[in-house]
Amino acid sequence: MKVLVISLLRLGDFVQILPVLQALKTQYSIRELDVLTHHPVKQLEPMVDTVDRWFTLNRDELQEGLGRSDLPLLTSLSVLKEQLDTIDRRKYDCVINLTQTVYSGWIAGYLSAPQRYGLAIDVKGKAHFHSPWFQYLDDHAPLDVPDIFHYTDIFHYGCGLKGGERQWGLRETRHGRAEIKALQLGEGEKIVLQTLTSDSKKTWPEESWVRMLSELQLYRPKAQFVALGAPAEEARVAGLIELCAQRGVTVRKAIVSLEGAFSLLKSASLLISGDTSIKHLANGAGVPILELSLGSSDYRRTGAYKEGSLILQPQIGCAPCPHSAPCSRPSHECAERLSPAAVSSAAHHYISGDWLSLRELARGFQNEVRFLRTRNLASGFWMASEILESRPEAAVEKIVERCAWKFLLNREHLDPVARFGSEGVNIRRELESLFSPGALPSCIQHLNFLESQASVQGEDAASHLWQNRQRPPVAGESGVVEIGEARRAQNQLEREKQHAMIKVKLIRSLKSQLTEAK
Repeated sequence: MKVLVISLLRLGDFVQILPVLQALKTQYSIRELDVLTHHPVKQLEPMVDTVDRWFTLNRDELQEGLGRSDLPLLTSLSVLKEQLDTIDRRKYDCVINLTQTVYSGWIAGYLSAPQRYGLAIDVKGKAHFHSPWFQYLDDHAPLDVPDIFHYTDIFHYGCGLKGGERQWGLRETRHGRAEIKALQLGEGEKIVLQTLTSDSKKTWPEESWVRMLSELQLYRPKAQFVALGAPAEEARVAGLIELCAQRGVTVRKAIVSLEGAFSLLKSASLLISGDTSIKHLANGAGVPILELSLGSSDYRRTGAYKEGSLILQPQIGCAPCPHSAPCSRPSHECAERLSPAAVSSAAHHYISGDWLSLRELARGFQNEVRFLRTRNLASGFWMASEILESRPEAAVEKIVERCAWKFLLNREHLDPVARFGSEGVNIRRELESLFSPGALPSCIQHLNFLESQASVQGEDAASHLWQNRQRPPVAGESGVVEIGEARRAQNQLEREKQHAMIKVKLIRSLKSQLTEAK
């Protein structure tokens, strides 16, 4: 079986899908797994054994060609077509689009393959998602949705893969080890700092980094601070190091390739980073991750996918904001609200593994900053929960909702021996790890409410379905009956009915588990 995976976003987005590539190779009989990416992503090639062949598009050159007066208008499109035709001649059995943009959708639709996963747009401009999970991703695209699965989980299940631990499949290289050896950092505790991000709204100010390191140095006087950066970032990293030196804080500079960055992370005691590709790279390095979630960073979709990571997010109503839009506030309020004292204390307790002290710290900053701990749930997905979560009702509602979606989108509820009982056991264990036994009775009371609510929602959806089937199709303003719109409305109602039914069964199973545990 020959498979082509399309991923045409940034470097960090590609690193997030590495577990999907690893699982594809493990679970399916794939003799050739190739990828189509943007050119900068190929620097990962020496570190990724999963991929057999790398095809790249140079987005900057293609866009530049469209605006050049010395070239025919359609030159860039001709170049793109020639590249895609070369790829298509390899006759892939399956094309998987893990980008979910119109651009990638047209490309996926242009390539010929008997099997597809993900968005593909046909010659008539119609979008096909080929999996309920990719339809779910499209429906939950707005930033203000109350909850959503992590992208890594959506793409995993969207490709028809089974549950289980996500493997990043990154390997350390000889070149990376040589880069770090040349820095002569020595042994001992190393705290790596990724201070720069691709979006100014996600970047914590230099002055905040300097103040934080001044305080963290008092907590951990033997630690060595290492500022990580790409060659293009050297001047800005050097500027931060100079500011730190003026405050009496020594920071070493590590201007290295991605291979060197991975080797450095494997030997580090902690990474403190914003929402960056380095944060995603660290998922495969085994290093503890302290993520600063600012601005357009949406931890729900792209948070550090590693058990036991710590995420700090300022309490501000406008976050997360769109990547493409400027900050809507007069000043960078979310960055200002994340105090250096909170980060330095959190880093100290986190590196010590002292979650009790982190809870107390979170209590002291509860009106300013959310402290979140990441978990890989036994139910088969990632979740970040507040370490100071005092409302078990909110946690149980979120977990039940996600489990219901997973059952529906994976079509597990259609199995005659659907695992509602096993899922109830998994949810109960998660709640027991989050809360004391005394909180469980309030969970049962809330589950009674959720069951009643889901039953009403299911009955309403079923009633509307029946009414719509009795009603003749209505013509639009043009006099034409919109069959497509009517079908979409019917499908939405059917999903709502099935989702409600699944929730009721999951809730009853969970209530039984909690009652027995009392």
